[in-house]
Amino acid sequence: MKMKDLLNKRSKWTQGASARTGNDKPCKVMNPNAEKFCLLGAFQRCYGHPTDLSDGGFIKYRALCAKTGGIASWNDNPERTYGDVKRLLEELDI
Repeated sequence: MKMKDLLNKRSKWTQGASARTGNDKPCKVMNPNAEKFCLLGAFQRCYGHPTDLSDGGFIKYRALCAKTGGIASWNDNPERTYGDVKRLLEELDI
């Protein structure tokens, strides 16, 4: 699954935690109850942890880092919108 498919609705994106349950409680990215993800959490859910990536996954990670200048801080910027996230994921096709 691509990140743009995981984060295909505003209600599936979050800030301030890698992942959240449906009732907004922070949880681990791979928790089966996780329903909302920040950009980094979505990356980990779709492609794995950055330290365990294949060559293809690493290329995607590097592209995301290059575009954001820091994935978590970019995602958690108070002025960031879901539209920004969606455009980025479409542009990178991840």
